[in-house]
Amino acid sequence: SGTAAAFFYQVEALAAKGYRVFSAQYPAYDSPEDWCKGFDHFLDAMKCRSAHLFGAGLGGFLVQHFAVRYPHRVRSLLLCNAYATTNPFAEQAGSLASMVHITPTPLLRKVILDSFPQGGMELAAKQAIDFVASQVGSLCGNDLASRGSLNCTASSVGAVSLDQARITLLESNGDDHSESGFSLSTPFMGPRGRLRYPRQGSRGDTMVPDGLRRQLRQLYPGARVAQLKASGDFPYLSSPDEVTLFVEVHMRAAGVFPEGGREVPSPQCPSPPPAPTPAPATAAPPPPAPAAAVWRDEPREGATTAAA
Repeated sequence: SGTAAAFFYQVEALAAKGYRVFSAQYPAYDSPEDWCKGFDHFLDAMKCRSAHLFGAGLGGFLVQHFAVRYPHRVRSLLLCNAYATTNPFAEQAGSLASMVHITPTPLLRKVILDSFPQGGMELAAKQAIDFVASQVGSLCGNDLASRGSLNCTASSVGAVSLDQARITLLESNGDDHSESGFSLSTPFMGPRGRLRYPRQGSRGDTMVPDGLRRQLRQLYPGARVAQLKASGDFPYLSSPDEVTLFVEVHMRAAGVFPEGGREVPSPQCPSPPPAPTPAPATAAPPPPAPAAAVWRDEPREGATTAAA
């Protein structure tokens, strides 16, 4: 349940080096299919024919769906603490998933805030959680319900035709060996019949079960796997330099290099001539977790960076 500003560190750092970066925050959608259509329209509005996509958590799940449905618009994928199916979450939620849209907004916000762990983690991970929690109030009830519905409705990613050498899996350092499939957006019925969300592991591990991590690696055996030193669900906030470094490594492997404020594609990845030097990016105001950040390596008209 985050906003586009969750990636403000990466937007600033990469834009300063000459990359064109967008951090996209999406409105409420009822299904991954609808989300993909909306994101396709977003790229049209940005005059962007194809892009390198970064997705975290639910955002990583959704960009995989997009790569399946619009393969011509995806040049590479970076998946941070992501997963390829919501089936375990849907099984755990059961019929409660249908109640998300009729749950009062204050209650939705409360159960999300109550789900964040309060101790037993690195200071940086705790600060990242505090930052995300402080931004939950900026999301309307429809957006919060949509995030919960997308995460608790059974769906699996189909076959991604993208060359797996152009996929990087970023995983936080954690020892979550839970088989339950709990996540931030997986509610359960607590004491006195109250709708609640499970808490994270006591050591600040991610809310993505280890089984789903293994499944993602098996789905993309040819992908690069980057094991981060940072822990927690939001390494792009708790350890931004480390995540930015891995993004740059990924982009270089995909043949995209910033040079004098321009992106220079490798001979193996032909694209139109590079655009003029981009204007400096404006720092986005600090907000919350999993949205999707987009890196482009083709010229276009208009602003060189954008945050939605």
